Formats: sequence, C-alpha cells, structure tokens
Amino acid sequence: MTDKVAVEPISHVLMFWLLAGMGVAVALPCFLVPPINALGQLAAVERREQMRTAELEQQITQQHKLLEALRSDPLLNARLAQRELGYQMPGEVRVVGQALPVVPPAAQNSMPSIPDTFPQWVRTIYPAELAHVYSNNTSRQLLAIISISLIIFAILTFARKAAGVSNESVVQSSTA
Repeated sequence: MTDKVAVEPISHVLMFWLLAGMGVAVALPCFLVPPINALGQLAAVERREQMRTAELEQQITQQHKLLEALRSDPLLNARLAQRELGYQMPGEVRVVGQALPVVPPAAQNSMPSIPDTFPQWVRTIYPAELAHVYSNNTSRQLLAIISISLIIFAILTFARKAAGVSNESVVQSSTA
C-alpha cells in the first residue's frame, strides 16, 4: 500500500497565516507599548528638566547683572531702599497696590505619548486613539491572552495541514 500525502487546499495555508498574523498584530503592541510609554515619560521629564535648567541659568545671569548693578548704580540702590526698606524721600507720596494672583499652570495631559525622537513608522503603527487601550493593564492582559490563544489555535488547527501533513495521512502511514 502506498502512502498518500493529503494535500490541503491553499485556503488552509491562507487561514493559518491570517490567524497567526492577526494574533501577532494584536500581541506585539501588548508587549511593546509599556516600554514605549516609559520612554515617552522619560523624554517628557528630560524636556521639563532642560527647560528648568535653562530658567535657572537665566536667573543666574539676571542675578549677576543685578549684583553688578548694585555695585555700580546709585539710582538702583536708592530704588531698592525705597522698595525694600520703605524709605521715602521728603515730599514723596507712597501708593500701595495689591499683587496679582498667580495662575497655576494647566494640568498636564496624562495620556501616554510617543517620544519625539521615535521614527515616523512607530507613530504610524501606534495611533494615539489606541494608546489608552494598550496602556490599561487589564485590557492589555486580556488582549495578550486573546492574541496568544489565536496564535495557538492557528498552529494547532492549520499548521499541520498547511505543512501538507494531516491527521489522516499520519494514521495511514502508521498502519502500513
């Protein structure tokens, strides 16, 4: 008796790659989004620290100018004495005003973002609309379980058939 290898239709091969591709397409963001979010947060912190450093350097420069002016400008010393010590020149009238309230900066967006240093293709495959789905631990775990189950299903159901080996041909060759 000759062994007949059952050739499965191309639809089984296509179905295997379709299911495996869908599983991988959903699984990859589940594992790649947390490091991308962490890098985005680090980049945001770095930008804030750079801005703060620039502000402090500007303040240092202003303090050096003020120090130099205090050493050399008698008019500035007179104005500081009036403002800080309450000194009044004879015949001068003092007008007291209220300080304007300080408006706190707007709350920063807590939505995860991709760092500006990432290439454009990463921004394309990681749309901002899906950021909250893959950033949520519960939904990310659920999507990972579903996608891995889909890959396992594709392998168990279609991989053997796609390779040209079916359960029937394995049974026929073992009985021969």
